[in-house]
Amino acid sequence: MVASKVAWVTVLAGVFVALGIAVSASGMMPGLTSHPGPSTPAAGGWGNNSSRSWTSYAVTFTETGLPNGTFWWVGIHGPWGHWFVPAPPGPGAQPQDFGLGWNGSTSSSVGFSLPNGTYAYQIGSAHANGTLYGASPVSGTISVNGTNVSTAVTFAAATFYEVTFTESGLPNGTFWSVHVQGAGWGGSWGPSARTPSANPGSWNGSTNGSIGFQLPDGTYPYFVPPAWSSNGTYLASPEFGTLTVNGSAVTVSVPFSIPVAYEITFNESGLPVGTNWSVVLFGGNWWNFGYNSSANSSIGFARTDGTYRYAVPDVWTSGGLYLANPAKGSLAVNGTNVSLSVTFAPLSFYNVTFVESGLPSGTNWSAALFTHLPGGSTWGVSNSTSLTLSSPNGTFDFLVGPVWNATGIFTASPSYGNVTVNGTSVVVSVSYAFTNYSSGWGPSRGTPMIRDAETGAVMVPKAVV
Repeated sequence: MVASKVAWVTVLAGVFVALGIAVSASGMMPGLTSHPGPSTPAAGGWGNNSSRSWTSYAVTFTETGLPNGTFWWVGIHGPWGHWFVPAPPGPGAQPQDFGLGWNGSTSSSVGFSLPNGTYAYQIGSAHANGTLYGASPVSGTISVNGTNVSTAVTFAAATFYEVTFTESGLPNGTFWSVHVQGAGWGGSWGPSARTPSANPGSWNGSTNGSIGFQLPDGTYPYFVPPAWSSNGTYLASPEFGTLTVNGSAVTVSVPFSIPVAYEITFNESGLPVGTNWSVVLFGGNWWNFGYNSSANSSIGFARTDGTYRYAVPDVWTSGGLYLANPAKGSLAVNGTNVSLSVTFAPLSFYNVTFVESGLPSGTNWSAALFTHLPGGSTWGVSNSTSLTLSSPNGTFDFLVGPVWNATGIFTASPSYGNVTVNGTSVVVSVSYAFTNYSSGWGPSRGTPMIRDAETGAVMVPKAVV
């Protein structure tokens, strides 16, 4: 019996990292280590690896068609949305439930030791002497149910064909590029599936009129980014597409043109003359993002056909805060200029007056109002029977602080609640009641606090008689 090398690797951030080499008589990874993750679901809920004993069975993938000594790999996807990661053998070897996991070998077998369950697998393409080999099947599922499982894998050399992208419309010498998804060497390509796996793909660029790739049979999505020149930005039509290689070379025509741009104008009203305001515009094609500001009443953008989202920020002035209406939304450009009106209005504030009774004359007391709007949250202290705060329209929380002296504490009723402001002033009545320290309450029991519901900041609006 000849010992074979078994390489086990882990994929981190899409990069294969060799972790070590183990020696096995069978060419399989001997086992998997334990991990305190979820165990096989049982009636009534999830189990726990720390208190459950696993029974594992050999799962073996055996290949034919590869030259001797060619490295190949298999990924096993666990039943709970995780991958089982091969690990060095040890006493009581059990499954290790991590993220993506793979096992590879330069022999004809790749193996795992897995408990009962249904697993998805994927088999990567292999490379030997400059030739790409695709697996059949390239992916599938296996079920472990109290016995060992074997799966046969057949590899076949892939034939590559020329795929040429030919552009038209660009000025001579303009650089352009193409990205073909699934064309990278790390892809799991299979002749039977004729479908490349999702992987970073391949990129190529040129200042000539054509760009080429060498691809095996399969269907590939592609993307053609914009090309920039001194004349302007050229867009491909279409920018996205798919191509199919099926036993022959493929040519894809890519016409470029400078798209017609239309004016998007935002017209404001309501702001004091000379006030600076701004608009954020994004959407349409992937590179379309814009920010523009002006002290005039109009802000413009030049954009091609498409749908765009916009936002109009609030404006602070010496006279107060102005809110835009609409403050955000979407618009469509479809062969014509677009104009949108934005009306600004000052954020109006109204008096919220707290009127107290029960405190000795001249006693300092406090209240806080949380409006959850820019510049709206406020609190104050008064030594008269009333305390006035300002609030915009809406329903907001309030707190009224306690007051204490050397002999006791005055507590407010209500000490908290909410108040609704709707275009007019509001009065909130508060009654204070005194409790002597001898009745059981004392400063050592804790200091009353008010916490801002927006910022989480703690205020201690204590007032001393």
